[in-house]
Amino acid sequence: MKIRVMIIDDEPLARLAVKVRLARRDAFELVGEFGDGASAVEGIVALQPDLVFVDVEMPGKSGLEVLAALPPAQRPMAILLTAYDSFAL
Repeated sequence: MKIRVMIIDDEPLARLAVKVRLARRDAFELVGEFGDGASAVEGIVALQPDLVFVDVEMPGKSGLEVLAALPPAQRPMAILLTAYDSFAL
């Protein structure tokens, strides 16, 4: 059984970097990728991933707002992505 994964990041190169790394692992199946928070919420509801890689800071809805917009039962496990040291700390 593969882990169903979604990538949410407004930077195309950041999404590509995660996608390339996931492609090296047989345990993951990429089910979707989104560049903004609003479409990501809809995508999570529709595609029901097990795991999301989500950017913390995006225009519109942040990654944390995306996760908070989902009912707990529909909220997948999340790995937060950021290019900013202040968020990482």
